[in-house]
Amino acid sequence: MYHYTLENNISIDFKPNSNNKNLLELQAFSDGGFSILKGRKLRLSKFTTDVVTESAPGRWNNITLKKIMTGKQAEVSVFIERFAEKIEARCNTKDMETMFELLYARIAEPKVDVQVLENMKRIFKEHMMQLRHNPQYRLMQDVISVYYGDDPELTPLKPEEIETFEAQEILSLYKERFSDMNRFHFTVSGDVTPEQIEPLLVKYLANLPTQQKDETHGTTLPLKRNLSESWGMKR
Repeated sequence: MYHYTLENNISIDFKPNSNNKNLLELQAFSDGGFSILKGRKLRLSKFTTDVVTESAPGRWNNITLKKIMTGKQAEVSVFIERFAEKIEARCNTKDMETMFELLYARIAEPKVDVQVLENMKRIFKEHMMQLRHNPQYRLMQDVISVYYGDDPELTPLKPEEIETFEAQEILSLYKERFSDMNRFHFTVSGDVTPEQIEPLLVKYLANLPTQQKDETHGTTLPLKRNLSESWGMKR
């Protein structure tokens, strides 16, 4: 196991693993999630990452991104869960720079495609209409209502609520939750050597945006910096 602390204070654990040939997997986790949000932001967070990750980031649009990814095996998913923000990524080892480039763009250069937003609103409303006729779903909602009342953390989004969400506030919330990447701890495991992975960690993860704060549920604290951090990376 290799541990790295990057110049921007992001920490990474890397484990070479040849059990799954030509596969690289990455996860990143941070305390927080929508449990620390209130009001409209809390409700908006349940829809935010779906819209942003369906919109091509950075200099790409959805058509050019699809062309770039043709023939490549690399994917990056981002989540705002109840108690955490998470990033999950995986790729064929030959495409690992593509994965890191996509991860960087998803975090540092996110966008909201207005057409994607409108399409997702329509799909969500149709899905909710179907669920309302599902007896199991209705029973689940009754149980939640009895035990938790109208707790906004647990109450599902309503179609009329979704209709009010706007592109700029979605993007703003996404940037708020993923602009301080030194709250995240990364783990990387795969069929690569330290010599292969280290240049990519420096090029992409060391340039992710960071802030000087550390969040827990309901609290924002000053960041406790590693006294042994280096200008660059240590191993």
